[in-house]
Amino acid sequence: MAGDCVRTHVDLATMEGANESGRAAVNALLDGVKKLDAQRYRSGLPNLFDTLPG
Repeated sequence: MAGDCVRTHVDLATMEGANESGRAAVNALLDGVKKLDAQRYRSGLPNLFDTLPG
């Protein structure tokens, strides 16, 4: 999915372009999770991984 929707510096359909777009997509997701975690921490709430049933 990221290969079709993420703009990269590679102009060809190559594995390098797929890797770059995949990294960009995952990094964007991680940035959002980090922001959510920081907000929960400031509010005194536990990390979401600590609330999962296990």
